[in-house]
Amino acid sequence: MPSIPCPGCGREVSTAAVTCDHCGRSLENAPGRPPIAQAMPPQPVPLEPKSEGVGFRYGCAVLLVALVAAALWGVAALIWPHLD
Repeated sequence: MPSIPCPGCGREVSTAAVTCDHCGRSLENAPGRPPIAQAMPPQPVPLEPKSEGVGFRYGCAVLLVALVAAALWGVAALIWPHLD
């Protein structure tokens, strides 16, 4: 790995280091150091409309079946009163 001399103590340090391991001086603007890539600011992520999952659909189907069964039971009770 390439190294550069520390501007503070003169000892060799890695070009990937942010500070000198020996004296603690910042190496951001040290001569011979490759420029540090600037991080891009985070971009907003477009929100997608939330879709209902399988659980929601399954719950609606069960509720519909229960309502239809209750309605049929009510109609059957009117037609055949002895079912109660």
